[in-house]
Amino acid sequence: CQYSPGLQVSHPDGKTGVVLVGDAVHAFPPDIGQGINAGLGDVEALDRALQGKDVITGKDNPTKPSNLAEALTKYENDRGPEIKALIRLSRCAAPYQYSQPLYKDRIGKFFWSTNVALRLLLNKISLGLFAQPCVMRLMDKQVTYRKLVRQADITTFALWLCALAALWKLGW
Repeated sequence: CQYSPGLQVSHPDGKTGVVLVGDAVHAFPPDIGQGINAGLGDVEALDRALQGKDVITGKDNPTKPSNLAEALTKYENDRGPEIKALIRLSRCAAPYQYSQPLYKDRIGKFFWSTNVALRLLLNKISLGLFAQPCVMRLMDKQVTYRKLVRQADITTFALWLCALAALWKLGW
């Protein structure tokens, strides 16, 4: 997965500009099925920005862009972090979907699967206090990729705190 940090360039007069969407901004391996989805999401976000709507939700925005440069900057500022989060998710959501021949990959797959199972178990026994594993929520249109990554990071932090507390309690 690759990412281009700049999504647009506008002329100083605000009347013309160039914007990147789809594989020009981000490239995914074809087997995870996110390339066309992300590209269509880019086009939808660009359309919303050009209409003066909220890029993420599509709701009307009280402040409309006064020119093309403002709309493209809004697209870049709102869509860029979403793309970064999606690339991060695609790198960690299913890295071991195929059986790999290397021993280190088999160990990685075991730990990845254990991590997903632990997060799912924590979600169930905590009655939703811990978020479900991201890989199970990727298709939820009500949750942004940024929110998924943030929830995963919070869960990871909580798990580290629990592990440190257990080690401290054991006297390590």
